[in-house]
Amino acid sequence: MKDILQRRANEQYQVATICDPEPVHLEGRVREHNRLWERRPEDVDFLSVRVGVGKLPLVGELTLSADDPLNPLTPLAMKLKDEFQFVSNIPCTISLTKVKALGISGVRQDVVAVARSMLCQLATAHSPEEVRILGIYPASQQQDWDWLRDLPHTLPLKGYGMARLVAVGENEADQLLNILLEELSLRASRQEEAAAPTPGVTATPPLFSLTW
Repeated sequence: MKDILQRRANEQYQVATICDPEPVHLEGRVREHNRLWERRPEDVDFLSVRVGVGKLPLVGELTLSADDPLNPLTPLAMKLKDEFQFVSNIPCTISLTKVKALGISGVRQDVVAVARSMLCQLATAHSPEEVRILGIYPASQQQDWDWLRDLPHTLPLKGYGMARLVAVGENEADQLLNILLEELSLRASRQEEAAAPTPGVTATPPLFSLTW
């Protein structure tokens, strides 16, 4: 029984680390085109990003009876249940489809690292046809975020004149925010006019804004 539970825990861990690898492994996926842009709006992990590691429940039902306290196997059964109730050091994710805004606080270098990791995950797992990324930051932070200009996900939306969906400084930020507000207003109008939408189909790509 212990071998079976350990195998299940190992399999769950391996699947999780393949789906949501450490940020350091994302560059390799880009170079090798391995699992690049694989997530689609109909996938359950669409717009999910890894935010760290922790404990998650072992997948599947784990039922061990302890009705007979005199049974010599009862202590062993309860020990196995406690030992394999969770899988440790497994990637933990959040679904960005379930949050309107996400704030990150802490030491600046740590906040930058977490935000960069989340954006890199979005860019490697999702096609620019299905996810767009906006960046707004001051000139003093350009060295941290100017790499966003190289992402196909920051290409401008159709009908707008900006070269990239990236703004540095107050003037560019005002221009990009006006574009964003206009785009959101157009989307709201289309949604009201549209007939019953097809479940799991995204007519226009979700927009994610990094504001520093």
